[in-house]
Amino acid sequence: SGLSQFDHLTPISVSQNENQALEDIFATIGTSKEQASSKMFQYLQTGHSPNSLIDTARRFLFLKGSNSHDYKFTAAVLEDFYQVSPKWRNHYLAASVFNLKGSKGTNNRLVDRINAALTI
Repeated sequence: SGLSQFDHLTPISVSQNENQALEDIFATIGTSKEQASSKMFQYLQTGHSPNSLIDTARRFLFLKGSNSHDYKFTAAVLEDFYQVSPKWRNHYLAASVFNLKGSKGTNNRLVDRINAALTI
């Protein structure tokens, strides 16, 4: 199952509700990147918005990213999505999940400092 080959992703069912599907995908990144990839592929294949997925990935990057490679990789993948042939876009984005940040990761220290400053 999962990413045995880039062109043979195995879709895993996700909610028809876009927000619930995104929550599920990004929570799954923390427990099984292979399952998260399959869910992301299904999300995209069933016509959910790639823009919503990209926005969510960026939000978690800003909250959870901890080094320059996190930012460089995610920025490159998300920017290149629309440059990839339409036939391969969903495969491309689903395969990128292995280096994306999920919702269950630890916030970076800057986010914690900002939150602390705002609660004073």
